Amino acid sequence: MTIQSLSRQLLTSLKKVGPRELLYFVGFIVFLTVLFLIVRRFPVQPVVEAIRGMGTLPFFTGMALLPVIGFPVTPFYLLAGATFGIWTSLAGTAISQAINLVLAYWLARRYLRGVIQKLVKRWRDEIPQVQPKNHVNFTILVKITPGPPNFIKSFILGLARIPFAIFFIVSWPTTMGYAIGVIIFGDSLVDGNIWQAVGGFGLMVLFLIIVKMVANAYSRKKNSRDEAAGLS
Repeated sequence: MTIQSLSRQLLTSLKKVGPRELLYFVGFIVFLTVLFLIVRRFPVQPVVEAIRGMGTLPFFTGMALLPVIGFPVTPFYLLAGATFGIWTSLAGTAISQAINLVLAYWLARRYLRGVIQKLVKRWRDEIPQVQPKNHVNFTILVKITPGPPNFIKSFILGLARIPFAIFFIVSWPTTMGYAIGVIIFGDSLVDGNIWQAVGGFGLMVLFLIIVKMVANAYSRKKNSRDEAAGLS
């Protein structure tokens, strides 16, 4: 898919925005502003200095490992942005989340499948059997659906036997798309820049839209090839 076709699809999607979507967007901006003002009242500097003194390696190692056992990852993104700045945080997060995804996938797929299956069933009744032609769309759907924590989503995809290449190629950029917004928001807490916070979350939304469009285009192309192979 070319940049031009992506741009056309994005513009088409924007033209379909109605009053309800616009209301959601305005509400989101208001919520973000209120959250920013509330968090700014807390003394974040002592926390930032304590984490900076700990160092980047222990912090990002914790980001890679602790979410596998259920620790929420969003506070890591927020504290990374506030402590280490945007670029160091993005690099460290990119590596740690790649490790996290590999661990979660293979634990669910092979090493702790029985234990993890019982855990995941608390969130959904059964693990679906996904047809190969739906692997990409199912992975996207699971990753962008609100509700279950990120590690549960990775476990679901591993238990559903989504091929690792599809799992990682879809999951990693989707995870980073969310992380970028939170990291920039965390950095804005130290700088006190509300527009940086708004811009960060705007980039997150745009990134996730593009990821979904690319995945849909890939799925359509694959389905076309499968249909052509079936006719031959």
